[in-house]
Amino acid sequence: MLDWLYNVFNQREFATPVIVDKDRDYQTVLIERYSFLLHKLEEHNAPRNIYEQVSSIVGKVILSLTDYYKGNIASAQNSISEIITTLSDRPLAISHIKDACSFKGYFTSLDKNLKDFMNLDVNFFRARLSDDAAADLNAENMLHIGFDQREIITTQRFSIPGLPCLYFGTSSYDCWIEMDRPAENKFNVCTCRLDNSIKIFNLSVSQNDILTIAQYTDKYKLELPHYLDTLISLWILSYATSFTVKQKGKYFRSEYIISQLIMLAVKDQHLDGIAYLTKRIPTDILSTAVCHNLVIFAHYNGEKKLSSICKKIELSRAANYAEFKQLYASSQHSPCELFVDTSNPFVSLAGKFVHYNETEFHQFDKYLLQLPRCVCDVDSINS
Repeated sequence: MLDWLYNVFNQREFATPVIVDKDRDYQTVLIERYSFLLHKLEEHNAPRNIYEQVSSIVGKVILSLTDYYKGNIASAQNSISEIITTLSDRPLAISHIKDACSFKGYFTSLDKNLKDFMNLDVNFFRARLSDDAAADLNAENMLHIGFDQREIITTQRFSIPGLPCLYFGTSSYDCWIEMDRPAENKFNVCTCRLDNSIKIFNLSVSQNDILTIAQYTDKYKLELPHYLDTLISLWILSYATSFTVKQKGKYFRSEYIISQLIMLAVKDQHLDGIAYLTKRIPTDILSTAVCHNLVIFAHYNGEKKLSSICKKIELSRAANYAEFKQLYASSQHSPCELFVDTSNPFVSLAGKFVHYNETEFHQFDKYLLQLPRCVCDVDSINS
């Protein structure tokens, strides 16, 4: 076991999501936690190259945030872009969908006995809210907001006003909590399959991931410069994007600054999206296969309505959750197996921690998985 790594990251301060009261608390707490990280690295005699790399990335993130507040947006973007560029040749940071450790775990990619597991397809889902349970939410209507409706696109954690994106979850439960637990009759979900040519940047790194790697080091004989440096670098970025601010009625969100700058830097690297952990759970220990998110950029090249990236996405029509629950149990049943069944993780629901296969969301996922999918005729829609 890497004792120094375990001792450094086994701190309650490094658990996410980090919840603060006011928008102004974001910068203060982030700087405090980063300083605490550097202190712990020194205290536990971390390798010098690790300390220097952490110090460099931390410094650039803080500088970026400071420059943004000063209105030096280009300088703020440059600092984040420098970090992303240094990670651009690391398979752990950038990969195709099927190869992404984001969804399958970090130590699994190191275990040759789990090769078949790494070849499994991850299930993705996408949701829409509608006051009309009978609304026609076919595959086309489950794609991104059209370029001809930019004016209704608001700010999100990894997208800025006016720039459409597609957000996916690895379960209907994930979609439900991301949409702030809407009423069942308003909640509509489809299943999706993404072409493996889609390349993503990985921000799905939690404290628990690093602690797990620290404990399995002897078994997998990690090469520190190649693997551990990258994982810690990604965690530093992930931590900066993992804040939740309680303050209501905000028009500006400091906790989205670094996330959105990362999004722009990743687009400059000609990547298609970012994988990240949901911030809607009480602890990242629950950031299992059920609660991983993916945002895909709607690349714009003058199209009238839909991005060409939509040609790489198969979707089913949406099913309404309330209507699904009206089916007989025999009609709900599906023989389809879910990717999350390989680990059967826990989720937080109704004040309890339960296995995901003990929830109706699990049955909903399996039902959705059997629905036919199609790729929309994007060229015709844009004509």
